[in-house]
Amino acid sequence: AEQWPGRVRNVFLAYERVPHCDLTAGLAGALGGNGETTVQAVHVLPRSATAAEVQEAEAELKMAFGSRYARRELKVVHSGDIVTGLLRESKDADIIVIGGTEAGMVEQLFGYAVPLELADRTTGAVVTIYEMPAEPKRWLL
Repeated sequence: AEQWPGRVRNVFLAYERVPHCDLTAGLAGALGGNGETTVQAVHVLPRSATAAEVQEAEAELKMAFGSRYARRELKVVHSGDIVTGLLRESKDADIIVIGGTEAGMVEQLFGYAVPLELADRTTGAVVTIYEMPAEPKRWLL
């Protein structure tokens, strides 16, 4: 982030069904630190999504966040690409929270990874959350 906000009133949660979504959802509310913070959870679908897919996504959001936060907004939107949709919806956010992807390191460095592109295209605070095992496997010696 260019600058961490002094007071957090609106946390924007970029929701996607990834392995880190439960942890991400739990931490999104904690980042506000008070009962006055609104958590806005948004799920982006492609423009070609059917009405059934939209209904399924709305039901999933309600099930995941229906009673989690005192102040919440749940929304499913359409966009040509995920990052553009997230940026359009997060314009009033103090902090954007997103779960990490399962993309491999090479793909993240040279390819398209939503959390990295999101952070690159905004000057606001973006928090990417990964859940890691207590004893991670070594992949470099």
